[in-house]
Amino acid sequence: MRLPRSATVIPFATGTGPERFFAEVFSPTWSGVASISAPQGEIDEIRAFEHPTSDQAYAGAFDGRWLVWIVQLSLVDSNDWEIWAFDTKTDSSFRI
Repeated sequence: MRLPRSATVIPFATGTGPERFFAEVFSPTWSGVASISAPQGEIDEIRAFEHPTSDQAYAGAFDGRWLVWIVQLSLVDSNDWEIWAFDTKTDSSFRI
């Protein structure tokens, strides 16, 4: 999928090389965590936010196979969060 011009992209983790990074994406058609290929602007959707108006990816790390990140679930309660993981080998994400 091509990154829409109207999308807001907030990077939170680097990929294995300079051509790829992970970010939260907010757009009119889709919002969530994605892998982004730079400079082409191609995105691979990893996981959509359940509540795009309040969910935010906050911090993350990638080791070459696993991407792990925190989802902040509330704009007012900093104790309301979950940890998620994405396995690039199986193309699956799950809450830890």
